[in-house]
Amino acid sequence: MNCPINHPLHYCAHPSQVECIRVTGDMSFCVGNAFKYLYRCSEKGNTLEDLKKALWYIEFELKRREPLWFKYCSEQYDARHDGPRPIMAILTHESRFCGHMASALERLYTAYVYPRSVCPLRHARGSVERMIKIYEYQH
Repeated sequence: MNCPINHPLHYCAHPSQVECIRVTGDMSFCVGNAFKYLYRCSEKGNTLEDLKKALWYIEFELKRREPLWFKYCSEQYDARHDGPRPIMAILTHESRFCGHMASALERLYTAYVYPRSVCPLRHARGSVERMIKIYEYQH
């Protein structure tokens, strides 16, 4: 039975049936919130607002990381193959926004794995910006 506090329907609505907290539980606040807003963006009724919130958290995290950046990029990491089961299950079932959602979620997970890197956050930002444009064009 779904409890409205611990397990509302939108927590497990993703086709992978992976609860977001299984992936975001150890992430930094901003990266985890960006991931959460993207992951559940179409479940609570205001997709565009959730996309914009995710973008805001990505921008905030970039501003925090960029002064500390030591030319450290992590583009070699591929969460689809190297990540734990929950993220791999999510990415396998993710097809929203012509693949941009999967790309953004994978890059946010990479930003978690490499907490000083800005490259995956920049890529996630680009994917979210494209999703916003797609959504606005379709509506």
